[in-house]
Amino acid sequence: MSFLAFSGLANSIACVGLALFVITKNWKGTLTRSYFLLNTSVALYSFCYFLWQIAPDASSALVWFRILTLGIILINQSYLYFVFTFVGILQRQRALLRACFLINLIFIVLNFSSLLYAELVPKWNFGYWPTPKQAFHAYLVFWIWQCLYGFTWRVRRYREATGVSKEQVKYFLVGALFGFAGGATNWPLWYNIPFPPYLNILISVYIGIVAYAITRYHLLDIKVAITRTTVFAVVYVLLLGLPLAGA
Repeated sequence: MSFLAFSGLANSIACVGLALFVITKNWKGTLTRSYFLLNTSVALYSFCYFLWQIAPDASSALVWFRILTLGIILINQSYLYFVFTFVGILQRQRALLRACFLINLIFIVLNFSSLLYAELVPKWNFGYWPTPKQAFHAYLVFWIWQCLYGFTWRVRRYREATGVSKEQVKYFLVGALFGFAGGATNWPLWYNIPFPPYLNILISVYIGIVAYAITRYHLLDIKVAITRTTVFAVVYVLLLGLPLAGA
């Protein structure tokens, strides 16, 4: 298994694990449900990333890559929904959220209509990668805007918050920076820039940061105690998983 395939598998397991944990701890909360949707989108992207990387040929890779791209589109839509819920502006941002949904829906149709990118080709031993079409350039600009707009509201909330609330915002902000930075390292290969997207594994770091904030600062209104057994289990899984990256 290549490191890129391992990163996709590790990220998907981490995302599913945390998503199920938060939804079972506080399934009635609107904020919890919005975070569950966000993590589910990331898990969809990550698991299809894994399947795409281990695909034996271009046609098989294309099937998983289309679903992977669907995950990418859903991540930013659910990300904005979560951010608006988290900072308490969901009601007054519903019109913008609907507009983003319609735009993202158009890109989803373009994705499955083969209008975002051309056929997949091998690139620098990193698997099969697409060649972007004109419509994808527009999507990438929209993707960047959604990321930055969501971060803008988080920074505003951080400046206004105090005490534990400030710490909660800080950890979500830092976690999102790691997650999006890791995912963004995949874009250069689309444009034939030989930059290895090994930092895709940072998505798991994002999960770790949020998990820590949940246990330390009761993020998402979840109260849970960490035992030594839990810490040992997490460390064991990490130590067991790292050697697989080089397999």
